[in-house]
Amino acid sequence: MVSSRFAPSFLPQEFGIEGDEEFIHGAASGWVEARTSCDHLGSLSTDLLHIPTPDTPCNRCDHPSENWLCLCCKGVLCSRFVNKHMLQHYQQSNHSLALSFRIIPEENGWPIKYIHIMLSSSEFGTEGDEDFIFGAASGWVEARTSCDHLASLSPDLLHIPDPDTPCNRCHHPGENWLCLCCKEVLCSRYVNKHMLQHYQQSDHSLALGFRDLSVWCYACNAYLDTQVISQLRGVHEAAYTLKIGKHSTFSTVPGQVEIRTSCDHLASLSPDLLHIPAPDTPCNRCHHPGENWLCLCCKEVLCSRYVNKHMLQHYQQSDHSLALGFRDLSVWCYACNAYLDAQVISQLRGVHEAAYTLKIGKHSTFSTVPGQVEIRTSCDHLASLSPDLLHIPAPDTPCNRCHHPGENWLCLFCKEVLCSRYVNKHMLQHYQQSDHSLALGFRDLSVWCYACNAYLDAQVISQLRGVHEAAYTLKIGKHSTFSTVPGQVEIRTSCDHLASLSPDLLHIPAPDTPCNRRGLQHSLKELLDLPEIHHARDDLPVSPLLMAYALGTTPAERPCPLERSFD
Repeated sequence: MVSSRFAPSFLPQEFGIEGDEEFIHGAASGWVEARTSCDHLGSLSTDLLHIPTPDTPCNRCDHPSENWLCLCCKGVLCSRFVNKHMLQHYQQSNHSLALSFRIIPEENGWPIKYIHIMLSSSEFGTEGDEDFIFGAASGWVEARTSCDHLASLSPDLLHIPDPDTPCNRCHHPGENWLCLCCKEVLCSRYVNKHMLQHYQQSDHSLALGFRDLSVWCYACNAYLDTQVISQLRGVHEAAYTLKIGKHSTFSTVPGQVEIRTSCDHLASLSPDLLHIPAPDTPCNRCHHPGENWLCLCCKEVLCSRYVNKHMLQHYQQSDHSLALGFRDLSVWCYACNAYLDAQVISQLRGVHEAAYTLKIGKHSTFSTVPGQVEIRTSCDHLASLSPDLLHIPAPDTPCNRCHHPGENWLCLFCKEVLCSRYVNKHMLQHYQQSDHSLALGFRDLSVWCYACNAYLDAQVISQLRGVHEAAYTLKIGKHSTFSTVPGQVEIRTSCDHLASLSPDLLHIPAPDTPCNRRGLQHSLKELLDLPEIHHARDDLPVSPLLMAYALGTTPAERPCPLERSFD
């Protein structure tokens, strides 16, 4: 399976998802996910060790290259983006499995054992171990999240040559590689091997491929994850901008996938999105059988732009810009050209929950009331918490296993720091191996119970308050606004007085706006020191926290002014 944090960026468009044409960034999580099982493998040809060469033309239209191989009958046919002969072949014969001859990558082998066995002695062989072409144990090429050779990176990788720069030695015109140590542009090992020779001569091991923007380390003999390794994010973004002509779908904070939390087109949503078609509803126009998109304006189900483009055409004809993908339940806005966060945007929560329930067969970890995130206030697994959670590792502690640099999770049983399920799954594996079910995320200080499959409220559950406060102090550099005495702070999850809220709270005064009233104004400390109040101070109903703020000796220590007028 392709790791959820990485999928090869040279995947063909047949495997794309609805959204930005640069689908290499994948679904809402940012990455294309490959299945690890299939019910149709029984139809595979019994002899896949002997296959046609990758430059075999289409058997029907003679399209010369980048065709597909049917893995059931070994016919070679063109893609749906040429004359659709492989697609038609599937529709006529029900031969559902095909391998693309397009996707043999530049600096590594595509991890299909049959291709390697057939062609390892020809132009597709790797320089290193023969088994490397198979990638990780699952058979996929896996990108590393760390590298020992980053110290040799050029100090200025924001200013790089254009992606169409020819090789500096042989002038090969395109799809060359950029040395990330000296910024020289050289051709691939499948042209004249000039980048490989450059590494052998100079020991410059890091290179970025202008074909798919992947980064390869010759010394590690592996791809590197440019979104996880912070030193590579800037050059990846710079190369993307030069190649595509616009910024990537990642935010301006390098490496963070941008999913918008607001959208100007929500007024067009259907008024009834709790009752929607089933996720396996075929396209209303071409009857494509599954993984289609639901228009959130009229509830029509149409196929992706990587099938027959019917949802895209629907948007162009009707201006219905919002759609939900039944494949991964992501929400896309064609007008914004961006994904939308269905949990943050309240208008989308109901339809996301409805789609989840239809697809998975049970409610999501969010409550059945649309838009309300369920955070449990009790848990049956607290007995095994570590007895000392006031002394914990720093929030930037790397994963103990793979050394992923930050935003890891802390096991609340043994205090081991491990990476998330969206990196190398080490905390999840730790739970599966040890039954340690409670973990705190250093990214947002949330607490998750794997056994309950739910978040826990660290302020309501007294056993978790101390570690939450300790983590907050380490991360933010000061105490939180919650009391250190367990049980003093009450945070309600409902309120009967919300109807009185201003209808416009998006436009508010600046935080340093002075009090609108004039006259006698006192800080709490000054009021407590007034003669008529001083002797009755002990009887005042003032909370200990507010008293502590007021009795500070500097203005910064008493930021909460109390206004009161006296006759």
